[in-house]
Amino acid sequence: MDKSSNPPMRLCQSLFLLLLPDTKTPILPWLLIFAAELLLSFEWLLTQAFRWRPVSRTVFPERLPEDDKLPAVDVFICTADPEKEPPVLVMNTVISAMALDYPPEKLHVYLSDDGGADVTLKGMREAWRFAKWWIPFCKSKFTRWVTCQMSLGH
Repeated sequence: MDKSSNPPMRLCQSLFLLLLPDTKTPILPWLLIFAAELLLSFEWLLTQAFRWRPVSRTVFPERLPEDDKLPAVDVFICTADPEKEPPVLVMNTVISAMALDYPPEKLHVYLSDDGGADVTLKGMREAWRFAKWWIPFCKSKFTRWVTCQMSLGH
């Protein structure tokens, strides 16, 4: 991080520039800028607290409930415009959601197409046909990436 993006450093710099004996800085604009820098430095300090002690969680697989005790999960994927969100990326998201490590009978994936595009419907049909053999293949080979682009190296 450079010095210009560090609010406390900018605050010290503005104090230094005001206190130089040969500067004739008008006091009102300087006070306004100094107050803004002080507020920004305070906000910056508040955001740094999350970086001082990041939260890391550990999973204990032995404490997880059995598959029959897990609740049903609904995954909603929303799309609106096939020009802004390419159907291939949306279908990769759907396939990845379908391949979650969760009991298949308790996992429901829904695609909401607010634009009602035919290309999304056709893409969903193809993705469903593709996922019928792709997901079992990925789970049988223990591959890390279920998304087609990641698995095939694109």
